[in-house]
Amino acid sequence: LRGGPSRAGALGGQQQLAYHHIPPINQTLISRNFHNEDGSSIGLAGVSVSLLPEEVREISLGPLSKQQSQQLEWMRKRSSSQK
Repeated sequence: LRGGPSRAGALGGQQQLAYHHIPPINQTLISRNFHNEDGSSIGLAGVSVSLLPEEVREISLGPLSKQQSQQLEWMRKRSSSQK
């Protein structure tokens, strides 16, 4: 944490831990885009992660799940039938 914790004196000789700054947590959605033959694309949500400011993390999405594959095929069929 930036600034870090500081110890503030309290009555009776007890110490308390106080933070001057608590960083926000940024919810981030990582998605995949699949290009179609007609130049359009379809986006599928991959994973949602929480990141602290300036945090860097490598995330492996792996192959599509069976459900994601079915969803992609359904979206492609729906897209081509609307043209």
